[in-house]
Amino acid sequence: MHSLTRSARECYHKKGSLPDALPTGHVRAGAQILSQRRKFRHFLSRSEARREQMTMNRQFTFSRLPQNLAEMQGMHERGKNDPFVVAALTVAALCRYGSDRDACIEMFNYLRGPRPLSPYDVQFLRDRLGGKEYKPFSFFAGAVPGNNYTPTQPYVITISGDENAATRENGRCQMLISSGGADSPRPVDLRRKGDGSWWLWDQFLLSDIRTPVKDDPWA
Repeated sequence: MHSLTRSARECYHKKGSLPDALPTGHVRAGAQILSQRRKFRHFLSRSEARREQMTMNRQFTFSRLPQNLAEMQGMHERGKNDPFVVAALTVAALCRYGSDRDACIEMFNYLRGPRPLSPYDVQFLRDRLGGKEYKPFSFFAGAVPGNNYTPTQPYVITISGDENAATRENGRCQMLISSGGADSPRPVDLRRKGDGSWWLWDQFLLSDIRTPVKDDPWA
C-alpha cells in the first residue's frame, strides 16, 4: 500500500479529506483506509448493542440463607432449570463456610452435581476463606468494607448474564456477580445436564477484595 507524503498527511490532518493533488493510487489507498475504519466502528457499535441487548441483570432475595444440605436441595429443586438461580445459590453456600465448614462443603458438593470437590478444591476453599469468611457476603447488597461486609436484610444479590443462557445449545454459560469490595464482577461457570437442570461447574469468586475496616490498620 502506498504511503502518504508528509505534506499530504499534513493536508489530510488539517482539512479532513485527501488533497486533490495526490496521485490516484494514494487517493484510492486513503479511501480504503477510511472505509475500513468506518466499517470497524460500525462493527463495534453493533457488537456493543448486541451485548447490551443479550445481557440482563436479575435480583434474588433471601430472607434466610441456606444452612444445610436439605435446605440447599429444596432451593435448588425449585430453581434448577434457571442458571441465574444456581449462580445465586453458589454464593449462598459459600456464606456458610465461616459458621459451619462441613455444611458449606456439603452444599457446595451438591451444587456441583456429578462432579464433587476434590481434596485440592477443599484445600482451595480453606486457603481462600480461612480468616476471610466475609468474601462471599460482599456479593450481597449493602456489603462494603466500611461495614465489614455486612449485607442489608433481607439478602439481595444481583446476577448478570445472557438472557438466553437457559436454552443455549452447548449447555454451558457464565454469570457475573459484582462484589462490594472489588472493581470488576466475578464469574461463575455453569453446566446443564441432559434433564435441563443446571449445576455449578466452576467459580472465581474468592480472589482477595478490599480489606474490611475491622482488619485494616490504616482505617
